[in-house]
Amino acid sequence: MTIANQTGLEENRLSEIETLDELLAGAVTLHQALQSGLAFILNLVGRDGGAICQCSPDETGAPRWISQGLPDAWRQELNDPESGLFQAVSQAFHTRRPAPADAGSHLAGIFPVSSRADIQAVLIVYGEALPAGATQTVQRLLRPLARAILTFQTHLPGNNRSNDLAALKIIADAQNSDLNINDIQLWILKGIKEIFEGEAVVLVLLDVDNRDIVIKKSLLNQQDWLAQVSLKLGSSLVGECIHTGQPQVVGDLAHHPLFNHEIDGVADLPPQNLLLSPLTTNGETLGAVGVLNRPSNALGVYELGLLKSMSVSLANSIFTKHLIQQLKVANADLEASRWEVLNSRNTLRTLFDSIPSSIYIIDQQYTLVAINMSRAERAGSKPNQLVGKKCYEKLYQRNSPCPGCRVAETLASGHTTSRTDRQWINNETLVEWDISSFAIFDNTNQPVQVILLEQDVTEKRRLEANLIQSEKLAAVGQLAAGVAHEINNPLSAIIANAQILRRDLPPYDVDLQESVKLIELAGIRASQVVRNLLGFARKENYNFENIDLNDTITSAVSLLQHEFVSRAISLNLELGKDLPRIYASKDHLQGVWINLILNAIDATEEGKGEITVNSRFQLNEYRVVISDNGKGIPPDRVSRIFEPFYTTKAPGRGTGLGLSVCHRIIKQHGGYIQVESHVGVGTKFVTVLPAAAQVTTSSKPPRGA
Repeated sequence: MTIANQTGLEENRLSEIETLDELLAGAVTLHQALQSGLAFILNLVGRDGGAICQCSPDETGAPRWISQGLPDAWRQELNDPESGLFQAVSQAFHTRRPAPADAGSHLAGIFPVSSRADIQAVLIVYGEALPAGATQTVQRLLRPLARAILTFQTHLPGNNRSNDLAALKIIADAQNSDLNINDIQLWILKGIKEIFEGEAVVLVLLDVDNRDIVIKKSLLNQQDWLAQVSLKLGSSLVGECIHTGQPQVVGDLAHHPLFNHEIDGVADLPPQNLLLSPLTTNGETLGAVGVLNRPSNALGVYELGLLKSMSVSLANSIFTKHLIQQLKVANADLEASRWEVLNSRNTLRTLFDSIPSSIYIIDQQYTLVAINMSRAERAGSKPNQLVGKKCYEKLYQRNSPCPGCRVAETLASGHTTSRTDRQWINNETLVEWDISSFAIFDNTNQPVQVILLEQDVTEKRRLEANLIQSEKLAAVGQLAAGVAHEINNPLSAIIANAQILRRDLPPYDVDLQESVKLIELAGIRASQVVRNLLGFARKENYNFENIDLNDTITSAVSLLQHEFVSRAISLNLELGKDLPRIYASKDHLQGVWINLILNAIDATEEGKGEITVNSRFQLNEYRVVISDNGKGIPPDRVSRIFEPFYTTKAPGRGTGLGLSVCHRIIKQHGGYIQVESHVGVGTKFVTVLPAAAQVTTSSKPPRGA
């Protein structure tokens, strides 16, 4: 072998020893040091299984085994004093000499672990016989392993301190980590298994809802739980520990009357001894933790205190995580409730603002607590700008409560009140409000706030007035029906005699002819008024026939000729030529044109008035347009001109029935009337009759009549 090769070999050997020294120096317990050393040596010699037997300082102590990758048969032999393997290990311990390999039992070798003249432990290797180089490697690495054992054994207080530090580190990491409860349990139990050098650890937790049921988790040599099952607690050492709340140290498990392998043991692990500690926090026992098959049953005050501290830490972690989980659930429920309340609030706010009536809430000092959009818009503001202000200041521009306000009465008695408030928009327009107040009570049933509901009842009052007028109309109809015969008879005599008289008068006497003509026209007009009144009061029969639409217009104009002459009003007739004949009631259409032209005459100024009457047929419709250059109708009144008894004329100048009758007549013909009016410019009435009213052989009126 060259010098270079020899130097490289020596460096490799030193590197192996240094690596092992670093592993052993980093261990905080003797158990951890032996586990690290065993794994390192087996890896170097290429073997998977082995064990280290460490004896207690006194000669009578029972051997403690630390193993890796051994079959169950070997594990049983190592714990059986009568087995050949146990005897071979015992002989190597006492003779301090290695034992040769045994191919029959898969023994690769037995090696004493000694420092100076004292033996500390025995190493056995499982598998095929080791080659010479591997044997030398094992023997070379046994010295640092022996020194580590000696260091831990000769510095027991320091070892205890190391256990304390290890336990504190485990507890601190568990408390400060973001791990879930399952990982925290696994973390602490691994620490308990390592510190107390057990072969397995079991965690038994009581079910939250049924304390006769437990959840059991086991940790053997794996990095994760061996199993997690729900079991009935029954009679067991774990049950006794939970019931008494005291630690349990049991030596001979196999013969103990309370030992229940399903609860207290681990599957496929021969039971030897058991160390149990209850998990208690805040006066409540959550379960128990147990260490199986410790190297020694001896347990001092220090070890019991350390186990209790770690058990309390585990119990606190479980309890804390459970509280955190409950808090998360409560927060989730609270958040869901918050969203539900927010959604309900938004729904109620939308409903509150969507109500067309004005609603607002005030307190005992008349301060606005809430107000809906409708009332805020009436005040020319937004709801959030009004809340917190005095209602009489912001809503009514007053310095004190409104006259007639009944809020104080509602606050005093708790009763619902109602009053009416009338507001004039201008000299002719009145808005009437019905204001109701409702009390809001506190938990002592005392009124603390008031809801005010303001409803615009102007239209309601108008409809009520119309109803009264309708009742009057019914009375007028009854009266008209009773006296119509008496009135029509004299009118017929007047009209007939006027016609006879005009026939007998000389044609050249124009003045007399005109006077008699005026008598006849006056009688006809009076007769028409009676017919209009009767037609409005009851259903009137329409005599539909094929007529010339322009004839009805010229007849109406001729009847009103004297009005144009006497008031010097200009009339323009623009009648369409060759209009198709229309199927309609001649007298009724003539009455419509008379009413519309009379309204135009009344709207124009004497001497300057100009009225245009236009007729045409286009797009399968008849259109008659009567326009004037009069004073026009205000926009706020246009929508009401067809209402019965509504008139824009001065008192004594009209009954308010004319346009209502016209509208009803045109509607009976299946048509409609449009109005265009501009104040100071004039008004235009457009009467539209459908093409369905053209010539027909049917004697029945069209649909809609």
